[in-house]
Amino acid sequence: MAFLRLRGRRSAGALRHRMTLEAPVDADDGAGGLTRGYAAIDHIWASIETISADAAFADNRPGARLTRRIQIRWRADLDTGKRLRLGARIFHIRSVADADERRSRLSLTVEEETP
Repeated sequence: MAFLRLRGRRSAGALRHRMTLEAPVDADDGAGGLTRGYAAIDHIWASIETISADAAFADNRPGARLTRRIQIRWRADLDTGKRLRLGARIFHIRSVADADERRSRLSLTVEEETP
């Protein structure tokens, strides 16, 4: 989804989803291992577009693999270890690209978790 243009500028209305950016947090599980959790680090506005949807099996359960493109304002702290949340929906970041190569916005390729 391209940003909407209004008199040569991007329309803020294109970024209509308020998402939570989460970073991994590892905690000792008491048995010599680690338990991975995620902690909210920021709230960002984003646009979401579906790229593809495929049938998939996870943990011997049928589901779907949903690949989406999320566009946000540019920021320097994103990497593939972080994830985004929209309500109960979780999006794992697979790639981060400077969409216009001017550090004004980022295009993220993500996979959405499905039950």
